[in-house]
Amino acid sequence: MRGINTGIPQGSPLSPILFVIYVEPLHHCIDPSREFISSYIDDIQTTVSSNSWWMNSKPLKEAFTRIKNIATSLGLEFSSHKTDLIHWWTPKEKVARSEHPIVIDGECMQPAPNVLKWLGFHFENNHDTWTHYANRLALAQAAFNRIKRLSSPGRRLTPYSARRMAKAIIIPTLLYGAEFLDPSATMRHKMEVLLNRVNRWITNCFYSSNTNVLSAEACIMPVDLYLEQIRDMAAIRWSTALPDNNIAMALFPLGFHLHDSFCLPFN
Repeated sequence: MRGINTGIPQGSPLSPILFVIYVEPLHHCIDPSREFISSYIDDIQTTVSSNSWWMNSKPLKEAFTRIKNIATSLGLEFSSHKTDLIHWWTPKEKVARSEHPIVIDGECMQPAPNVLKWLGFHFENNHDTWTHYANRLALAQAAFNRIKRLSSPGRRLTPYSARRMAKAIIIPTLLYGAEFLDPSATMRHKMEVLLNRVNRWITNCFYSSNTNVLSAEACIMPVDLYLEQIRDMAAIRWSTALPDNNIAMALFPLGFHLHDSFCLPFN
């Protein structure tokens, strides 16, 4: 065997795949009876569960020490200033978060606010979705503002091209996570206001135009219909998948009928 002295080009799609294979040993150093670890590219999270925040501190420190030792043997290291500590509590617990820090590598880590960001999702301990969709709305508005620069006077996009831009960029950005998270009525109204602006841009209508006909003219559905469509498509994917392909099928009740004729073959 010969060592490989050259790497791959920066930004290559092969890079994250090779990295995931490289850090695979980190997933085998935990106690599955009380710990859970997951990762995506170079983001790794460890979760432990107990009856109190104080009891969580010891297993978290132990898990970090084991992961760090294996990472050191692989030539990797974790960045402490990019590491967050989050305590999740029940409504009955009223103890201040600052009373339960954790000392890792000589650095005292104060618990962060109870909003967990993971793969673009923002999860809160009270299951509220406001933070997640507020971020999605801000990203969609920023994307719309940039796209509108393509429609300066004299160089306007055609309505067909504008609609394709909206369908490809703005709507997926706005509704990311709709398969799992349901926006509140107030947030839906804010999202609908943004879509009305997009519809006016596509159709080149005045702001005084009736919003009831904007969706039909722009061929853009209202937010509620998009949410329903996204959830229906997600339900179809899950219900027609095999458990070997999608572990979410394990959450279905026993005796749930699988429509094998709609499932992709699994080899």
